[in-house]
Amino acid sequence: AGWHGFQSFLQYWEPAVGLPALHDYDKNLEINFVERSFRSGVRSVFNFDHTVVAVHADASRWLLPYVTNLDTGCQWVSQWRFSSLANALFPEHILLSHNITVQNLGHSSYSKYGCLELMQNVTLELQAAVAPAAASCFQSPRATAVWLDGRVMRSTYLPWSAPLRRSEASPSRQNYSNIDITRIRPCDSDPTVQALNTHAADEFP
Repeated sequence: AGWHGFQSFLQYWEPAVGLPALHDYDKNLEINFVERSFRSGVRSVFNFDHTVVAVHADASRWLLPYVTNLDTGCQWVSQWRFSSLANALFPEHILLSHNITVQNLGHSSYSKYGCLELMQNVTLELQAAVAPAAASCFQSPRATAVWLDGRVMRSTYLPWSAPLRRSEASPSRQNYSNIDITRIRPCDSDPTVQALNTHAADEFP
């Protein structure tokens, strides 16, 4: 399908954030994994890579620009903030298409000092902005695997919510720019949140 297919996916679904599949994450992106998060070659995902990210103009109010002054010690922190906000604000509309796969052939050298601590600071700041019942929608970063759906999974590209086209959302949620961060729905009952809040599996090497 290539990039034209990806463009068609964006035009049809109108996600708040649209993503291609990422090579080497096949285990987390299996077609039959957690059916509620998968529909017509599209799935919602939690904690995603930023190699290629398409942001809806209406959602950009919340997500862009990247807050790069957070990246002084670790250059993943602004990405973590973006992903955390996106997953909490637009759970049904962070969508990945299986019609195109990208591959990152190599990382350049950049700062990765104290990443977990710096990312956790962002998580705490975001949790403080919402009602206590919704704090679990902003998960702490981790370098460990999780046990979900009977298997050990990396803590990236996990299933999140039932994917929706923007036109299928309730009228109050169709305009991404009008989302109210203080009224985020609680996430405690979400299987992925429950797995992330359970003791993690052994760390990946």
